[in-house]
Amino acid sequence: MIHKKITSQVQVKLLMSQNTANQVKQRFKKVSIRTLMTFPFILQVTVAVWIIGYFSFQNAQKNANDFSNKLRATAIASLKNEISDYLETPIQIIKLSAETQREKPLDTQKPIEIIQQFRTLTNVFPSVREIFLGDISGNFIGVIRQPDDTLAVKITEDFPKRNWYVLNDQGKFGALFKTEAAYDPRSRPWYQQAIANKKLIWSDIYPFADSIDIGISATQFIFDQQGNPKYAIAASLNLGRISEFLEKTRVTPNSHTFIVERSGLLVATSNIAPPFTITQEGKVQRLKASDSSNPFIRETMIGVNKRFGEIANIQDTDKLELSISRDLRGYKEGEKQLVEIFIYRGAAGLEWYVFTVIPESDILAQANHDTASLIWICIGVVIILIILGMITTRWIVKPIFQLREASIAIAGENYD
Repeated sequence: MIHKKITSQVQVKLLMSQNTANQVKQRFKKVSIRTLMTFPFILQVTVAVWIIGYFSFQNAQKNANDFSNKLRATAIASLKNEISDYLETPIQIIKLSAETQREKPLDTQKPIEIIQQFRTLTNVFPSVREIFLGDISGNFIGVIRQPDDTLAVKITEDFPKRNWYVLNDQGKFGALFKTEAAYDPRSRPWYQQAIANKKLIWSDIYPFADSIDIGISATQFIFDQQGNPKYAIAASLNLGRISEFLEKTRVTPNSHTFIVERSGLLVATSNIAPPFTITQEGKVQRLKASDSSNPFIRETMIGVNKRFGEIANIQDTDKLELSISRDLRGYKEGEKQLVEIFIYRGAAGLEWYVFTVIPESDILAQANHDTASLIWICIGVVIILIILGMITTRWIVKPIFQLREASIAIAGENYD
């Protein structure tokens, strides 16, 4: 009885397997030969186009990164040249003046001769804001280029009063248009640092006493042949011009460039906002980069401090990646930023740290555009090839169907 029961179970299983096989055969019989020929062709074409598209995308990404590196290198080199050219002028002026005055220092009691000399130098070097000197008695003589590009004379008359006069094209005094009740050059950074170092140096960056802005001066103290101190001579620059350079030499449309000192104080930025604030008393107060209202500057400095500890630990060049949040249609979105840092070292001991912050989306923008174009091209190619494949399959299968119909007719003895 047990043997018969096992035999009947095996027979049932065999019948089920046969039924399954018959069902599969019936399904395959329903699949037309046209479909069987078209489907592998479509699959091969799709896989081939996908492989080509994938490697094209990888190549586009690589080309975008290579192009970005070259673009950054070119922009940084251009920026270095712009800064060097701008900062070189005051150095040249002071070197020239120190050489000519070493044997015979200027007589500050004869201001007209000094003013004519300064006027000539200011016309020869128009990028300089002001050329001036202050002597050990507190007298000041200077020629300044004003915002409208005209020249003016600033001169101490009845110390500590300093008067401003228009300087006409012939180098003669015009109208008195401003008076400062108390000005002592000996209290200014450019004077104090010049006499302390006794050589050509850059002063610390300082707020101008006569305008809402910051500047820097190349300065040197002049001594007579007996070694007695006579006066400090200086040529100043407006650092707002460097911000203009940074704005013009943006690496990408949305990149940010800024310069800081070793102390972390801002020197210049590529943004509209100045690198300083105005106090309630109306005085200029320099701003630390980590306190900037610009999130790209602030977050970059916070990230740099976390990585390096302090700016002084940065080598000649360095790179890092940061995620900086920005407002996008009402909500904050973090975006990867590529930060490149290099140290600008100029003559007379100047050392600044230049930061370039580039959104990754700027670098990949062209690659993404090319990728989108490639995707549409691939889709178009696949559709065209599928249509051509279907037409070709129909052309190949048509004689087969005709032969099949003829065979059926012969089998049915239908010879019409």
